[in-house]
Parts: sequence; structure tokens; C-alpha cells
Amino acid sequence: MKRNFIYLLPLLMIFFAGCLSKPAAVVIPPVTVPVGTFTGVFKYYHIATKTGVIDSLKADITITFDAQGNFSVGGDTTTVHAGSFGKCILGPADDLIFTDKTLPATGTPAKKHLDGDYLDSYNGTTLQMLKGVGDSLSYRYVFNKSN
Repeated sequence: MKRNFIYLLPLLMIFFAGCLSKPAAVVIPPVTVPVGTFTGVFKYYHIATKTGVIDSLKADITITFDAQGNFSVGGDTTTVHAGSFGKCILGPADDLIFTDKTLPATGTPAKKHLDGDYLDSYNGTTLQMLKGVGDSLSYRYVFNKSN
């Protein structure tokens, strides 16, 4: 009888395991363009190729996103960063792609514009964006959500 019970035990375990409740599925929220007003610092880094010296500039700016993907840049836009506006979409690698409508069609603008593809990190409060241009230039934005 004990020998029959040993063979029956695995079948009973399989049967009772099938009756247990299944774990709830993990729901990952969709990644979206941030919405709201963010204040923080824009930093521009340039490495001189001949000397290796790093030049940097910074400006305190504000960026506002709405639910339709529009953005506007304000704050200290007098010297380093341009005040601007345009569209922002989520790229294929969950990066942010900006299209600045105030960027001149030709020539090199005097101030930096929020335009192109940016790597981003957003945790609901802090938004960080980074863009590298070649091997000697990078733009870095670090913002906190203000509303």
C-alpha cells in the first residue's frame, strides 16, 4: 500500500498545483512624453580637439510639455539657449525627438536649440536629457517637475 501511495503522491501534487491561483500579470505603464512644466539647468560641453580642454556653458531654463506633444522653452534664454517651441514625440528607442519650429532654416544659430534626438530618463519627478554631437560636443538637461 505504501508503494502505491508513493506513485500517487506526484499525481496529487500536480492536481493541487493546477488548482492554485496564478500570479497576477505585471503591468508596465506605457512610456509617454512628459507633461507639465520643468525647471532646471542646460549644460553645454565642448572638448577642444587639440588641447583636450573642456569648455562648458550653462543656463537655467524652463521647458513646458502639453498632452499633444507640444513644447516650449523659456527662462534664461538671453545668451546660451534659445527660447523656442515645437513638437516632441517618443522615438523608436523610447527617446525624445524634438522638432524646433524656431530653428533657422540655414546657417548656424547663435544660441543652442532643443532640436533632434535626445536620450532621456524620467521618473515622474526628474527629467534628464542628453545629446551627443560627434565626439567633442554634448548637451545635457536636468529638470525637476514644478507642476
